[in-house]
Amino acid sequence: MRNIYNVVLAIIFAAFGIILVLGGGWLLTLGGSPYYVLAGIGFLATGVLLIRKRHAALAVYALTLCGTLVWAVWEIGFDWWQLAPRGGVPVLLGLLLLVPSAWKNLKTDMPPHDARTLS
Repeated sequence: MRNIYNVVLAIIFAAFGIILVLGGGWLLTLGGSPYYVLAGIGFLATGVLLIRKRHAALAVYALTLCGTLVWAVWEIGFDWWQLAPRGGVPVLLGLLLLVPSAWKNLKTDMPPHDARTLS
């Protein structure tokens, strides 16, 4: 049986991803930053990987979050009051991935260990 927490979390990440890709695409056509499209792809990929119960969802979101924070600092510097709205929601969503319910049922993307291949 699927963990309901993961399903809800996957829907949240996928919804944010779709909104960011569509809105970011529109901003990009107006000459804006490609950040929103790229972040949207990261959110969407995280949602899909959570639905598929893949451990890679955590790594994909970690990269998305790091990219978000680098973009925010690059855009406005280290002014806390301007950094908070750019990084607040992504960091809070990342905290939801730290809840044991989010990651305890995820499957690793590595093949099973076979001791015979090491000798």
